[in-house]
Amino acid sequence: MKRVRNIMLLIMLILSHAGCIVVAAQYQHMVCGIQHQGFSAPAEVAFLYAIPFTSGIFVCGLIALVCHIFAKAKEVGATTLRSVTCPLCHLTFNADEPSEEKAIIMCPRCDRPITIHKEQ
Repeated sequence: MKRVRNIMLLIMLILSHAGCIVVAAQYQHMVCGIQHQGFSAPAEVAFLYAIPFTSGIFVCGLIALVCHIFAKAKEVGATTLRSVTCPLCHLTFNADEPSEEKAIIMCPRCDRPITIHKEQ
């Protein structure tokens, strides 16, 4: 996932530079055309060429963000949840699987300590 994220960031960088080059060249062409060839459209029309580049940058950024989130989740490691029921108030809630043989967690409703054992 990190490799895909880095590739998307590189594509974003290339798209931003290419977009600047294309828009600058089209703006210069429009200004020259207005002054010497009688173009009737304003020179700001050249900024419309930035729309495809901007959308491409946005999509690549979104893909890079999703890959970053997945890579971080993979680094942290997904914890296993298990269902625990409080014997006093009968509230059922999810708790992380204990890393040791047994662990003590607190019931969110009645604040009673509950001992859970690691499943074999």
